[in-house]
This record gives sequence, C-alpha cells and structure tokens, in this order.
Amino acid sequence: MNFRNHGLGFKLEELFPYKTLERIHKLISKKLNTHYSYRCEIFRTHAEKIALAKIRKATKLKCFTSFWIGHRNIDIFFPQIGNGLAIEIDGPIHNTQKVMKRDNSKFEILNSMGIEMVTIENQDLDHPIVNSLIQHLNKLDIKDTRSRRRVLTKIYLNTILAHFNKIDISQELTPEAIQALPRLRNYFLNNRNSF
Repeated sequence: MNFRNHGLGFKLEELFPYKTLERIHKLISKKLNTHYSYRCEIFRTHAEKIALAKIRKATKLKCFTSFWIGHRNIDIFFPQIGNGLAIEIDGPIHNTQKVMKRDNSKFEILNSMGIEMVTIENQDLDHPIVNSLIQHLNKLDIKDTRSRRRVLTKIYLNTILAHFNKIDISQELTPEAIQALPRLRNYFLNNRNSF
C-alpha cells in the first residue's frame, strides 16, 4: 500500500495510525459479531473447531478467527502468509443459492485485495490433501512484521470504511480523520487493487 502517493491531500499514517486502526477494527468486529451471533450467522461450527485445532497443532503462526474484512466475516485468517490467506470451512448450507452468491462476493472482495482464499468442505477435513496443506502452512511465503502490518492496515481501513456510517467510531478518531473518511472511502472503492 502506498501511503504517500494517493493524492488525497493528507497523510494516511498521520490521520490513521496503525494502533488506532487496529483498535477500531476490534471495536467494529466485536459489535458485528455480537449483532450477527444473535441472528445465528456468526458462530464457530464443529468443523471449524476441528480445523482450528489441527492448524494450531501444526503451526505456531498467529491466525485470526471470525475476522472481518469489509462486509465479510472470514473463518480463519493468516495476515503473514503472502498478502493474506483466508481459510473458509464450509458445510452443506454453502450449497444454497443465497449463500453461494454471498461466498462468491466474499471471494471477489478478497481477490481484489490480493488475499488468497482456500475453501475446505466439512467432509474433507480428514482428507490427505487438506492435512498436507495444514502441515505446510509454515513453509508458505511468511511476511515480516512490516509487511504483515501493511496487509492488516489495508484490511482495517477496508472494514472501517465499510462500517463507519453504521457504527459510531467518532470517539476513536480525530475530527480531521472523521472528515477524511468519506473521501477516503470513495478513493478506496475506486482504487481497491492499487491501495
């Protein structure tokens, strides 16, 4: 992400420091998870628990669960692998037309941000290929802290920009940052691939 040449007339890193973005993303995620858990849309399935246990046993890499990227919730996310690696554990509900459309939208959003997505069907959790993938997570392109922060900054901004009209974050930002949000959102929507 190129913070310096965006042409918006302000320095992103001054208006939106990493720690502030991280704190706001956690606040938004907590509110979204609470809202959607009441609607029974966000909860960890048995298959997700099994996959997470296998991943944690096979690797020391930090991963996020029920992680929000924009308007979409990701089952398991690794920010330090490539430009980010999302793992979705899908059951039979994902074969319905409505959910397939939502999953396709999730894939397109992640793809536009350069984030890879792997989908594993519940029944395939014990498949040798899936076990091999989990065992080889440590050997993939692991990014340093600076690169990982760059990936997370992009995700945090995307999520904040997707929800700032619905969730009050005014206590977390300076007045200048609040004024910059609509302009930044328009820029982000038009330049998602280069942002």
